[in-house]
Amino acid sequence: MSREGTGVGGGDGFGKILAAALEIEKQHSQVLSEVDTARTRIVTIESLYGQMRGLTQDQKAFLEMAIKAIKCEINRAAIILAWAALIERVQQIHDDDRYKAVKEVRPKWKVESLEDVRESVSEYQLIEATKESKFISKNQMKTLHGLLNTRNMAAHPGPFNDSFNKTLGYVEDVLSELNDLVGKP
Repeated sequence: MSREGTGVGGGDGFGKILAAALEIEKQHSQVLSEVDTARTRIVTIESLYGQMRGLTQDQKAFLEMAIKAIKCEINRAAIILAWAALIERVQQIHDDDRYKAVKEVRPKWKVESLEDVRESVSEYQLIEATKESKFISKNQMKTLHGLLNTRNMAAHPGPFNDSFNKTLGYVEDVLSELNDLVGKP
């Protein structure tokens, strides 16, 4: 259909109207994003995929499932899946180091493999040992402990505010921490 058939008019008039409509749509999206609508936030959800550079296939798979859970409004599951990606990386740091550093700071731990770490070391303690091994800073340790606390609240029965924005923010925080941990040790 030609521009003339739209009833809008021809030539420059159509371009101006189209530009104005696009500007109105942009402003509309900005206003709506402040009140949390899925339509305006989907771009943010989709942008999470672009932050998965340098991650393992397992980490990407956990995060892709977390993003799908957010889209389906299964926020507790999204938090649990995102945490799984992050703790997998923390565990992998020690596996890459062949457990040398962790054995120095925790000589009583009997860890020789990734399975040993997963079966016998609590995630909280592993994060502390990771800090003491100098793979992460004190601030990173506190951040990881906070993310673990949120994951624990999501994983267990009880009151938990798992709103869209909080869940999306949690996954963004996990991705940020994951990207900081890529390349360590």
